[in-house]
Amino acid sequence: MTGKSSLLLILLGITVVLSLSLSNVNAVTVNNTDFSIEVPNGWVYRENFLNDNNTILTPNEFADFLITYNLSSLLDLQHGGIMVELSPDLTFPIKNAPVEIYVKHALKFARGLAPTSENATIGGERAIKVFINSTDLTKSLANVTVSLVTISYYVMHDDQPYFLNYMANAKDYQKYLAQFEQMVKSFKFTR
Repeated sequence: MTGKSSLLLILLGITVVLSLSLSNVNAVTVNNTDFSIEVPNGWVYRENFLNDNNTILTPNEFADFLITYNLSSLLDLQHGGIMVELSPDLTFPIKNAPVEIYVKHALKFARGLAPTSENATIGGERAIKVFINSTDLTKSLANVTVSLVTISYYVMHDDQPYFLNYMANAKDYQKYLAQFEQMVKSFKFTR
C-alpha cells in the first residue's frame, strides 16, 4: 500500500468515526435507559464524553468542541460558544438526600460567585435551577478574561442525582438559550 492510499484510508476512517459520533437528529435517547431529550436541528452531540454516563451537545458551529477528548474544550468556551451537558452525577456520595443537599454539594466550588436559584421541574421531578454569571466576578480581577454564564438544573430521580448544564460564553449566552430551554422541557426519565 502506498503512502497516499494509506493516508486516504486513515482520512476515510476518521470521517466515518466523526459522522457516527457527531450525529444531527431531531431526538436522541441518551444511554437508552436513563433519560431522553429532544435535540434541535442544527445541534450535534457526543455520548460518553470524559466519562461513561454523560452526553455533551452543542450547535453545529461549535462542533469542534466535541472532537477534543479532554477538558480543553471547556476552556475554549471562554473565547466563544456554548455547550450543554446531561449526566447522572457519580460524584455525589450521599444516599436518600433531598435535592437541596445535592445542590450544595454541586456548588461547593463556586466560591466568590453569586449563584441565584429557583425551583423547577425536570422530567416530572422537583429540581433546582441555578444561574451563575462568572463575568460579574472577573470584571474586578486583573488579567482574567473568562466570561462564562451557566444555567444548571439539579434533580434527584430514584435516589440518583442528575444535572443538565448550559455553559456559554457571555457573548453567545442568549443566542441558544431558548433552544436549551426547549430541550429541558422535553427531558424525560425513561427508567
